[in-house]
Amino acid sequence: MSTFRQVLIFGALSGVGTALHFAVLLACVELAGVPPLAASTLGAICGMLFNYVAHYHLTFGSDAPHRRSLPLFVTGGIASIVLNALIIGALLTAGLNYVLGQVITTAAVFLFNFVYAKHVAFRT
Repeated sequence: MSTFRQVLIFGALSGVGTALHFAVLLACVELAGVPPLAASTLGAICGMLFNYVAHYHLTFGSDAPHRRSLPLFVTGGIASIVLNALIIGALLTAGLNYVLGQVITTAAVFLFNFVYAKHVAFRT
């Protein structure tokens, strides 16, 4: 599969993972009163779990054993979550609305996620 096609599929499936991330973020903040940084981190974890399954099977059609690819994906996911927390934390500190901050943060980590998944986690 071409890299361009993989980016498109990655983007579409990541969009679903991002929607899950935002749903958890909004529900936690608006319904449960969880602080935005903690809610964003929980949402990122939920999105990461969805993305592992989706990208393993649909984006990259990986046949790498899960005992290899899952720890690598989780390592990249942890790096992505840390990057997410650092960026949104800085934006919240700067006074930006948490929803707009999350939009900016999501755009900033997308490229890292694709490159890491393609060349590290699901490399066969």
